[in-house]
Amino acid sequence: MAVYFRSMAETFADDRRGPYLTRAAVGYEEVAKQLHALIDLMPEKASGDWSAEDLARAQRLPETLDMWTAARRGERDAFTALSEMLGAGPLPPIRTDPLERRDRGRKLATWRADLSRGIFYLTLRGSEMHFEHIYGCQPEGPASAALSAIDHDETLEVAVERVDGKGLYDVTQQPTAANGWATQIRINDINSWQSGTDLILWAVPRQ
Repeated sequence: MAVYFRSMAETFADDRRGPYLTRAAVGYEEVAKQLHALIDLMPEKASGDWSAEDLARAQRLPETLDMWTAARRGERDAFTALSEMLGAGPLPPIRTDPLERRDRGRKLATWRADLSRGIFYLTLRGSEMHFEHIYGCQPEGPASAALSAIDHDETLEVAVERVDGKGLYDVTQQPTAANGWATQIRINDINSWQSGTDLILWAVPRQ
């Protein structure tokens, strides 16, 4: 990709597309640079009996996070340049994990169960929480608490923090004036074996 866009940038150097293609080439060159460096740091075997060298490489994998970030940034820079060249404008902002904004938010509610092996919906409206069983076993030892409301504030969104649990926990409906400020959470613990669930619902500023 880097070679292709560098070639295109040279071909259209005197064209309005030239600067955009150059930016795309630079972005993909950064991707190639980081990925080539990462190859030397990856274990040679994906799994199984690792050699001492592969074990050492695996232990150093956290050190490669900055390289993955740089590669993704280069790819995004290339996409942005091509999007602008085509008149589509810049890419939308990168959406970050809303839980990173907990320090500027507040707890809305908590829900936990000693044993959870089913699919459920939690609906939070104001200070009331409604539980709906959809499939599988009823939870054992469920407990919930509504701590605050999100009424009439569209600057906030709801995020789910998993304190404990091995299932999938998603916000399927954000509170708005149109839905009566109701938040809906889908709890999917159908494949969780002999485990409990402990969730915190947060209201955090929208990105």
